[in-house]
Amino acid sequence: MAAIDSTTLMDRLIRRGADAVELALAEGLVRWVDHRGEPVAWARCSPTLSFEPAREALVWARAWPGLTGHDATPAPAGPPERRPVDGGFARRQAEEAAQRIGRFNLPIPLGPPHDTTLYLAVGTITLGDWPDSPTRRATRREAAAAWAQEQLELVFHEVSGPRPAEARAQLEQVAALAQLSAGALLDCPEGDALRALSGRALTWAAVVAADPLCVQVALRRERARWIPARRLAPTG
Repeated sequence: MAAIDSTTLMDRLIRRGADAVELALAEGLVRWVDHRGEPVAWARCSPTLSFEPAREALVWARAWPGLTGHDATPAPAGPPERRPVDGGFARRQAEEAAQRIGRFNLPIPLGPPHDTTLYLAVGTITLGDWPDSPTRRATRREAAAAWAQEQLELVFHEVSGPRPAEARAQLEQVAALAQLSAGALLDCPEGDALRALSGRALTWAAVVAADPLCVQVALRRERARWIPARRLAPTG
């Protein structure tokens, strides 16, 4: 497959009304929606790597905490984390990895400029909404609860450590991913809960350096909200 510049790809989707991206990463799906939240197009995808400018670090997706069982773009031989690297190097690595499996490279900024960028390897784009079913919706809800619990536990341990800058960056990343994933769970309690988690994580990121103990307590309370028996309703 010939390489297609991600800017050209997005231009095509924007002309069809695409305004935002949503992920169901556990299922390997990405979709674009318009300003009303209506689906424009979707595609199969797998995460490739993330680039963190603050640490000048490229981290291959197969090494991400919590990705066990998810499909990820194969990484080349070598350490899962490369540093120091710049954004250009990370982008080229992501483009080469996507091309190796015949897919497009799609960068997704996780937050404001100069924050972490997530790279996806994206397959054929199909107009309309991604496939869904009651079974898939139930699986997606369970996956959201498991992801939230795992990420909150990982962040709790980071907050407990001596690196407040790392804890802040991780909280901001959780906030961005939660917001991106919420759209995959419209009309479900987990969708609302992910949006709420995103807002709270940004609040915690702003105060974690000054009051880590307060953030630890809040993280424990938040994790308790995501226990499956409490999160999942009988239907869907």
